[in-house]
Amino acid sequence: MRAALRPHGGSIVILTTGDLLKAHIHTDAPDAVFKLASTWGTLESTIVDDRAYRDRLELTPREFFRRLRTGHDASTSQPAPQAFADAYKDAARAADQVIAVVVSSALSGTHGNAESAARHFDSSRVTVLDSRSASLGEGLLVVRGVELAAAGWEADAIVKELQRVRAQSGGVSGDAHHTGNRRARRDWCMGRFLSE
Repeated sequence: MRAALRPHGGSIVILTTGDLLKAHIHTDAPDAVFKLASTWGTLESTIVDDRAYRDRLELTPREFFRRLRTGHDASTSQPAPQAFADAYKDAARAADQVIAVVVSSALSGTHGNAESAARHFDSSRVTVLDSRSASLGEGLLVVRGVELAAAGWEADAIVKELQRVRAQSGGVSGDAHHTGNRRARRDWCMGRFLSE
């Protein structure tokens, strides 16, 4: 995958966990990267000119790229609280505890939506951890959490360790008004790795 992305840009990071693939790249050719990435999976939603579309259901890739080429503004969207609730429900079928590591609350409303869904789901079973980071930093916390779960750590000990790691790594601070890189609902959910 890294070799396939290399001709399209730099700062490439690939993370895999189970059936989840996360790729990060700095590119001047986003249409080529999206075309390549579409063979690996899909985004949950995309925003064009302040309207959200469900990816590939309400906006085709062809139409998305046509709009980009004609000057429309586009980004992806944070998951809605219901998407988090659905993910928690799925994860809770396989685990007693769910840890959701989400993109920095300084960058996105994702954290707030994840917290809201956790309160309505069962806050005693779901812990939402603000990564205070994005992309690589968030992904590394997820990978570490999965490693600890696989080693048999309890959920509360995993959360404490991730908080310790997060504190040592810095993170995002300040006021960020725009980010075009939102997480799909399964991108942050580790619950299935916490089963007994």
